[in-house]
Amino acid sequence: MALPAALAPLQGPVFRGLWFAWLAANLTMWMNDVAAAWLMTTLTTSPVMVALVQTASTLPVFLLGLPSGALADIVDRRRYYAGTQLWVSVNALLLAGLSLTGQLTANLLLLLTFSNGIGLALRWPVFAAIVPLTVTRDLLPQARAIQARCRAHGALFIVNDRVDLALAADADGAHVGQEDLPAANARRLLGPRRLLGVSTHSLVQAEAAQQVGANYIGFGPMFATGTKETGYTPRGLDALREIRKVVALPILAIGGISLSNVAEVISAGATAPAVISAVVGTADITATAAAFRQRVVAAKARG
Repeated sequence: MALPAALAPLQGPVFRGLWFAWLAANLTMWMNDVAAAWLMTTLTTSPVMVALVQTASTLPVFLLGLPSGALADIVDRRRYYAGTQLWVSVNALLLAGLSLTGQLTANLLLLLTFSNGIGLALRWPVFAAIVPLTVTRDLLPQARAIQARCRAHGALFIVNDRVDLALAADADGAHVGQEDLPAANARRLLGPRRLLGVSTHSLVQAEAAQQVGANYIGFGPMFATGTKETGYTPRGLDALREIRKVVALPILAIGGISLSNVAEVISAGATAPAVISAVVGTADITATAAAFRQRVVAAKARG
């Protein structure tokens, strides 16, 4: 059974291994911070030293977060990330060794906690920077090839579901559904330059997509469709008209659209149709696409 789109990157062994390692590292980091604070209470009676443990673990993030992000764009990211992991590992070994041998003092605990915080502050930005590099390799070359073809013909290339793949392939944008990465998060990752499309199935979802900065919405299914199971009943033309009254974004209507009903869809307020089987399922894809375009243009001309 295929994973939901939001979990699709976990199908890649590199991304999956990195993600679980990062999860384990964060869990142990939180455990270390709590343990260090409790341990400090056994090494000193000073409340200031206990408070400084928490400061020592978080202060490096404020001091080094921005410089670390800049450094991640300059040096080799994989080596940089490996270096930060080595830093944290050596620090942990020193902390464990001194603790087990009874040589750990309050000052040493504070120093090693601060040193550990430095390693953590350095690794967070570089981890975020290398995530796009872990996209499944068999998809990335295809995405880049499609991007090159689209640019050669003046067409936009929008990647469906996979914001990470869109970024890695330098696509023009990404399209997410209601079960994918939340649109607000997708917008932050894509930045202002790339396009964001959001699949919607109701007026509430359409308004929410507009509020978070989508460039266009998909709406449907308009009619019954056999292309894929959407989990939604056909919305129909009246629902499309209601959304057109409220939403100022371009609307791409999808689901069960054919040459026989595309003019009605455009007249009801759709900016354009999104079709799959009605085009690729025909003997002459080029002629069918041209016929769709002609009917869309004619419907818009009639107003």
